[in-house]
Amino acid sequence: MQPDFSNDDELVRARFFEAEGVSLSVGVSLGGKTVYEQSFGKANIESNHLATPDTPYSVASVSKPILGTALAIMIQEGKIDLHEPANRYLTGAQLRALEGQADGATIARLANHTSGLPTHYQFITEDDGPAPTGEETISRYGNLTRPPGEAYNYANLGFGFLGSAIENQSGMRLPEFFEERIFRPLGMSSSFLLDEPIHPEGAAMRYDEKHNRLPAYITVHPGASDVYASVRDLLRFGESHFGHVSSPILRQETIRRMHEPTGSATIEQIFGITWVRRHTVSGDLVIGHSGGMAGVSTRMLIVPSRSLVFVTLCNFESSLGDDVLDILLKTAGAELCAPQPQAATESLLAEAVGAWRGKIITYAGECPVCLTVRKDGTVCADDAETDAKFENNQIVGTVDGQIPTPDAARIEHKMALDLQYRGDRLTGSVSALTVDGARVRNRIAYPAHLDRA
Repeated sequence: MQPDFSNDDELVRARFFEAEGVSLSVGVSLGGKTVYEQSFGKANIESNHLATPDTPYSVASVSKPILGTALAIMIQEGKIDLHEPANRYLTGAQLRALEGQADGATIARLANHTSGLPTHYQFITEDDGPAPTGEETISRYGNLTRPPGEAYNYANLGFGFLGSAIENQSGMRLPEFFEERIFRPLGMSSSFLLDEPIHPEGAAMRYDEKHNRLPAYITVHPGASDVYASVRDLLRFGESHFGHVSSPILRQETIRRMHEPTGSATIEQIFGITWVRRHTVSGDLVIGHSGGMAGVSTRMLIVPSRSLVFVTLCNFESSLGDDVLDILLKTAGAELCAPQPQAATESLLAEAVGAWRGKIITYAGECPVCLTVRKDGTVCADDAETDAKFENNQIVGTVDGQIPTPDAARIEHKMALDLQYRGDRLTGSVSALTVDGARVRNRIAYPAHLDRA
């Protein structure tokens, strides 16, 4: 018996108006046919433009499975090998290892967030001037702060570098590759990869929680974050991952390979080529991705065994899309299992207590850094205010201070610490993290190394 979503419409509408949202588009596809599709609210408050199922939204990290599909095309054509070092496909600037070996950062590990890259997200607004090129981004930020394969760490930069590899091996710019090899063949006529900080005509504008329009922006990791797509287009894209399209772009064996674990991730949910893995309560495999950044909240889930696709798109940061998705999943009998908790790590705090001195290594030079780990796990940094703590054998938190690089200097920031305790040293990253209250937040990461003082 097929699920009937017609009775959900009133619930979805009520949830939208409860949230006082700006714009929401929702879609469900079953067996290659759209069975529920609605748009609510205004895509553009200033012009009074209503959202429709064909309205392009900024989809944030839902861009990642689209980049993964581009990567799969290159693998299918024998132009990229999943298990080769990423540096093989990066011309000019290369990834560099502070810990481990750079050759361990394979294409697969970039795609499942175990390459050793730190957390880094960087937005370029319309007032910031030109964005750094892919080559400049690799040169400035392509630093592996963990040994490749050691741990999962969500890294937008890895997907930025995958995009550079695709461009180098295909001879095409990423926006053109997406258009010619994915969007056009699948009939995704309202989709594109934005490559300059503008407000695209006809697209849903991005708004903050007070419904103020946010400045136009792009990122330095476009393949991770900069796709615009409509709910109707994303249903088509989802359908392509179980064969329900008239012009398939991937062979079935390639699709299966995308959905298989790559084996190097350390948490169950990350697997294959760019997809996130979950299961329903009844045991069906679910693949998908969510997206969130300033003025964006998106979700796409696919249940391949049941030919189901779910999409929710919002042009503001909200849990509304997740709430609506829960309603639709329940109707389909596809409720998700709760993620498995991580195993506890034996604390080495007693060993780490004491003073540490070292440096932050930036493309513009080195900066000194001094920390003290106390017996209660709190961390101090000379006279600077800090909320940093020693937890799970790493130091995390923020410290008042500035990183004097041109990119960091553009934003009002604190220093965010992400340092792993390795017995005789602390290694990891120190980032310029935009202070609370900023409309578009950045976290610009640099490698750091400290020794016992």
